[in-house]
Amino acid sequence: MKQILYSLFFILYSLNISAQDTLVVAPRLQTTHVNLFGAGWANTYDTYLSPLEYSGWNIAYQHETMRQTHWRNITTQGKWRVHASRTKNPARNYSAWGARLSYQHAWHYNWQVSRFTLRAGLGIKGDIGGLYVSHGGNNPAQGYASIALIASVAAECPFTLFNRPFCLSTQLDAPWLGMMFSPNYLQPYYDLFTQGHYSHNIVCSWPGNSPTLHGQLMLDIPVCSQTLRLGYAFDFIQSTPNNLRQHTYLHTFMLGYVKRFAIIKRK
Repeated sequence: MKQILYSLFFILYSLNISAQDTLVVAPRLQTTHVNLFGAGWANTYDTYLSPLEYSGWNIAYQHETMRQTHWRNITTQGKWRVHASRTKNPARNYSAWGARLSYQHAWHYNWQVSRFTLRAGLGIKGDIGGLYVSHGGNNPAQGYASIALIASVAAECPFTLFNRPFCLSTQLDAPWLGMMFSPNYLQPYYDLFTQGHYSHNIVCSWPGNSPTLHGQLMLDIPVCSQTLRLGYAFDFIQSTPNNLRQHTYLHTFMLGYVKRFAIIKRK
């Protein structure tokens, strides 16, 4: 009986040592969470609502999650972004309120060039929003919805300043093929949603009729045991569906924090 107990104890002890060894040598998958808050300048234009450009301010929030996969040269990136703006016409007597919510998920291939980490890849992006103009009329509001494949490139450059680790990063994202919703020229939403009068309201989008670009330049700054991120982001959202011209230009200064940690996977 004692021999059996000793044998069981030896087996359990060996399994415990083996599990600990596996845990130590298992790869650590790096994960980064970023939360950014911003404010800046906005310019909106939509010929469905008004022949005039409206300019004013915008506020924004962005959440980004970047994960390293088991293929060490591949990372995934998920990014939520929301913008809200209030703009005025040139006479400053009418206002326009706008909002957009977007999510994109991209896969990047990473490679190292000296101290630079370069990334390039593809992804998918969905966008929904609207614009309301206070001048009234038959068509005071416009809705936006789109989904598209995107191309994405990015670069990071870590450096040391005052014996502290800093990092400068940049990224550009551009949709190149997708679909968007749009009413037709002079088509009321009443006819579309109440009467069911479809008139080419789902449009194919590509750089020829929807040249759009998002870019950002960020600096990670160590503060005590935390990492702050400071930077600038721009959005050039343009489209010309159904003989309508639309654009939203956003310039936003961002401030937030970065959290990095490693997930240990057992073999």
